[in-house]
Amino acid sequence: MVFTIRFVALLLMGIAVGVSFGHELHYPNKMALAMNEYFIVQKNIYQGFGRILGPIEMGAMLSAFGIAIIRFKVPLQRYLHLFVGVTVLIPLIIFGLYLDPVNDAVKSWSAPPVDWANYRDQWEWSHRIRGYIMLFGYGVLIFATLKDYASAHVSAKGS
Repeated sequence: MVFTIRFVALLLMGIAVGVSFGHELHYPNKMALAMNEYFIVQKNIYQGFGRILGPIEMGAMLSAFGIAIIRFKVPLQRYLHLFVGVTVLIPLIIFGLYLDPVNDAVKSWSAPPVDWANYRDQWEWSHRIRGYIMLFGYGVLIFATLKDYASAHVSAKGS
């Protein structure tokens, strides 16, 4: 059971990190876009991401917390997986506080408002921060997985 949940955690976290960190990769190009070009990108390319990525991030978080519960008697595993769960929870909170309001605003625009750059900066920086938090959490998840399997391998050899 731990293997399956860990596989799900690694898979879902990998997808979430890939999408979130992808924002970092296209950040310089998007910041160079003129207002109308940026507006077209925001209105057309990102529609529906949240409906797909939200459940993936929730699954990654729940599977990390699930491993923390299953491996509760192993303190290092418990704390590492709790930490990983928090590194998904924080980006979800950032989404709710900073990204979703911008997404809602953009949906209602027929043309960019005068202060469109403030919305752009909030959206882009929030995504960058989310990406780095999740990338760090994914690294911890990989470390926890390798550490747990290495410890099990050493224990099996020693018995």
